[in-house]
Amino acid sequence: MIDEVGSPAHRLPSAGRKIVVVGGGIVGATIAFHVADRGAQVTVVDAGSPGEGETSRASFGWINAREKGPKAYHTLSRRSLDMWSRFAQRLEVDVGLQWGGQLIWTDTRERAGRMEKAVERQRKSGNPVRLLTRGEMKELEPGIHPGGFSIACWSEADGQVDVPRVVRACLDRVSALGGTVLGGTSATGFAKDDQGRVASVETGSGRLQCDTVVLACGPEAPAVSALAGLEVPVHHTAGTTAVTTPVSPIFQRVTVAHAPSGLHLKQLADGSVVFGGFPC
Repeated sequence: MIDEVGSPAHRLPSAGRKIVVVGGGIVGATIAFHVADRGAQVTVVDAGSPGEGETSRASFGWINAREKGPKAYHTLSRRSLDMWSRFAQRLEVDVGLQWGGQLIWTDTRERAGRMEKAVERQRKSGNPVRLLTRGEMKELEPGIHPGGFSIACWSEADGQVDVPRVVRACLDRVSALGGTVLGGTSATGFAKDDQGRVASVETGSGRLQCDTVVLACGPEAPAVSALAGLEVPVHHTAGTTAVTTPVSPIFQRVTVAHAPSGLHLKQLADGSVVFGGFPC
């Protein structure tokens, strides 16, 4: 959030404050819902169709607390595991939240050694994760045929969510709470008051008065933040995510699976499979 150019807001907005959220993806939509639920007057602007941007469409929606650093990030992920069920209930619609854990297996002794050490670290941090033999993995998921196999692990507390459903649910709640969602509307500039504080957002549809601006526009963050005199560093990584048409169930218990090749996949409630990976 930006209360003043170059000065992030550290406190949640009070009731009645005018908040403009630039970006209607998973980050912008969830922030908009939470501040609207606290009584703020919220307007969401998105250059395209909210929830259809690159980051939301490509988001895998995996809820987990695997090894993540720094410590604050790991703590946030652990708290997220505890909060998701309550959050989904507050949205009052089905967002495709599923629990069942994550299954990952290796095909070499070298990778198995790294997995064993990682599992031990996770256990010490309180994560419910355990190693599996080929037979135990087959019992857990009879439909998975791993080919080359050395060892597997199952993080039983992990889950997944249908990201586009979450975005739609959040923005619907924003509208129900009196907020406004503007698709096809780009932020083109920021006007400041005499103290240098952002006082309004300029858009192709007109000026939006505000007390606070939230920049949640994914890969467009550097360009949009530059309009406010800010520099937001973005680290780019290559990856691919695809979604199939609905198919018969592929998992018996788990919600997310990762193969040694780097392929990861999950199945949504409607039967469609989301899969992707990163170049090795």
